[in-house]
Amino acid sequence: MAVRSNYGTAILPSLFGVELFIMPNEADTLPTNHPLPGGINRIKDLVHNGLPSNRAGLGAKTLEMAEYFQSLLADYPKLKEYVHHYHPDIQGPMDVCELLWGSGLS
Repeated sequence: MAVRSNYGTAILPSLFGVELFIMPNEADTLPTNHPLPGGINRIKDLVHNGLPSNRAGLGAKTLEMAEYFQSLLADYPKLKEYVHHYHPDIQGPMDVCELLWGSGLS
């Protein structure tokens, strides 16, 4: 049993400062992001700067939601043991790179 929070693919890229791209509600789709301006030079800057805080961008909201779900189960030890909360849209490294760099990834 699990709580599958369907946040979209922009959470990890948001840690690096991307601008979100949100379609109108009637499109019924999850948010994504615009690539960072600057192409390869911007990507090199990201690599040079090291890992961002996991509380940057949408990270804080995502982690706070997980903490909230955990708090709901605090008084129910059996449920807490068997119901897991996870974020399914972390993506792989190349997908995150493309989300940060854009379709000009080469």
